[in-house]
Amino acid sequence: MNRQLQPVDPLGPTHPVHPVRRPDPRRQPPEERRRRRDEEAEEDRKSERPPPRDDDDDGPLIDEYV
Repeated sequence: MNRQLQPVDPLGPTHPVHPVRRPDPRRQPPEERRRRRDEEAEEDRKSERPPPRDDDDDGPLIDEYV
């Protein structure tokens, strides 16, 4: 009778505020892991890309206010 009780998570795993658990990548087939890795790499490349240049530049804005 010397067991220690584990603390209970008051939110529980089904509560909407509980953090979403991502699936374990080691349990996925290799082609699924490869596809997921490629998608994440594509998202990273998109986020690193600078915003498109504005080619409609009418000159410095300061001249408009002088």
